[in-house]
Amino acid sequence: MSVKDVYSGTFLNQPIKKLIHFLVAPLILILSSLSLLAQEQGTGYSAVEVNRGAYLFGRYCTLCHGADGLGEGVLTIKIDNYPSTNLIAGNQRFNSHKELVDVITYGGVDKSLQVSESMPPYQEEISESDIGYLATFVRYLREDTEPATEVLKGNIALLPLRRDAGKELFKIHCVLCHGKGALGDGRMAKLLKLKKAATPANLTVSMLPKPEILRIIALGGEAVGRSPYMPPWSQQFSERQLMAVIDYVQSLRVKTK
Repeated sequence: MSVKDVYSGTFLNQPIKKLIHFLVAPLILILSSLSLLAQEQGTGYSAVEVNRGAYLFGRYCTLCHGADGLGEGVLTIKIDNYPSTNLIAGNQRFNSHKELVDVITYGGVDKSLQVSESMPPYQEEISESDIGYLATFVRYLREDTEPATEVLKGNIALLPLRRDAGKELFKIHCVLCHGKGALGDGRMAKLLKLKKAATPANLTVSMLPKPEILRIIALGGEAVGRSPYMPPWSQQFSERQLMAVIDYVQSLRVKTK
């Protein structure tokens, strides 16, 4: 069952496409790492720091900041008047390593930082050392954007797909709106409610069949006559990742007699 086939209404296996993905993704990361090693002395950042930071950025930050840090994440594009999440352009308020660490750690919860409440605190999700790597990558992204973006692309392509991948992907990308228990009560749901917009669905009571769930996740809510705030994920997730998320969502359904 493929994303491409959602448009045509047929579902075909594409083993060759999947094989190419698994062969090319590591190659992208290797080439970007070699490029980074060649520049290491000039930037002052180690390849280990930057690669770890890029992996974390791909895992936690692209939803709002985009896959290149320009603020064109799938969520920010969909919500009107969303605060700017562009990490590169213009005069940035937080530039030092410590300032970035504080913002990532405490987010909008710490009012003294004067950060939008849309920025979540990560102190309970990311270790102190990893927050440091993430701050290092953001600085590198600003100072040398093109090679940093290549490293980021390589790491995003290698985000792991394990047995619990659906749960992990849901936690990273979906909890913000749908909530930890998929009840439609995530942090963003409160913002949408204030805007009197359609709130995220309670996925535990949904009885939609798998092909319909695939259409909604892959194409986004607006394309299938549902909430325009549900972004399309076909460009962010591989086919295997999409199916893993669907399997996890269906496992959360309330059992009915």
